Amino acid sequence: MNELVSKVTKDTIMEFLFGSETKLTEPQKELFIQLAVKNQLDPFKREIYAIPYGNKMSVVTGYEVYLKRAEASHQLDGWECHLEGEKELLRAVVKINRKDWSKPFVHEVFMSEYNTHQGLWNTKPMTMLKKVATAQAFRLAFPNELGGMIYTADEMQDATPIEKESQVKELPEVVEVSEPVISQGLSKYVHIFFKKAGFDEQDKSILLEHYFNVQDTLQIARRDWTDFNHEMEKLLNRKLTQKDEPISEDEFGLIGDYLTQVLATLGVSDTAEEVINE
Repeated sequence: MNELVSKVTKDTIMEFLFGSETKLTEPQKELFIQLAVKNQLDPFKREIYAIPYGNKMSVVTGYEVYLKRAEASHQLDGWECHLEGEKELLRAVVKINRKDWSKPFVHEVFMSEYNTHQGLWNTKPMTMLKKVATAQAFRLAFPNELGGMIYTADEMQDATPIEKESQVKELPEVVEVSEPVISQGLSKYVHIFFKKAGFDEQDKSILLEHYFNVQDTLQIARRDWTDFNHEMEKLLNRKLTQKDEPISEDEFGLIGDYLTQVLATLGVSDTAEEVINE
């Protein structure tokens, strides 16, 4: 009955997901595990993951989880999502049919209310808008199955971050000058990496500051790059070495989605006041 608990235990998560390079404190790790078990979300399938920033973190899920939960209810009778309007009135409209409802449920989300103008919101705004609208619509149409469910990554800007606890340790603030840095060739690869993930120079600068505490790729410490690479390996669920296959377009899309939420989180000043008025 409790499928996640039987397959994914606390010890397994601690051993596999939380290595020495993980930027989560012990209280944050414990909270992540509790949320995964409570909501029956499998971290190994990327149904739940944490985005740390500063002394806080946000825990998010993917909108695909919402679709799976709705289908498992056996009440879903088809759904669709399309765009309507233009400019300020451009919106994504979602229609969901339930077998036990006589009329379809319709929900719409406006681009002007959600476009962060960062990351994939710059390169794929239509796709991002549809994802947000779909997640909201399914949460409203299936309150028993999805009520209280963790917000999706695409709605990160509306999720309330988890404040640091008193025993939380500060993350490193600077990279020592004496610490070995990456090679010039690898620094050029970092430029290409962020570009293929869909980020402009401004967003790249923010990510460099957040992950590596530097303004230039030539200043990235080897240790920090290794930590970042491990984080991407966990995201893609495979090793990233010269002997392995290069990162595919789809994988870069997944990386872009993830890092976009990191940017959205970093750009939120008071998310508690920005919760969706549903």
